[in-house]
Amino acid sequence: MVDSKGTVMHVFPHRDSRDTMVNSNTKRILIIACRVLGVEEEKVREAAELARRLISESCRRDLQSC
Repeated sequence: MVDSKGTVMHVFPHRDSRDTMVNSNTKRILIIACRVLGVEEEKVREAAELARRLISESCRRDLQSC
């Protein structure tokens, strides 16, 4: 997946980058959960939901300290 500037946003299984990290200017986050052979779809959905919840909680804490 590539953004409108041509920045690679997602390469399986993951890619960390300063260009795609969450910071104080972040307005929206896209969580991509990829299933691999042998992992149940429900586990992938649970992991994506856990990521959403943890990111949301972390962002609220950071906003409250500003």
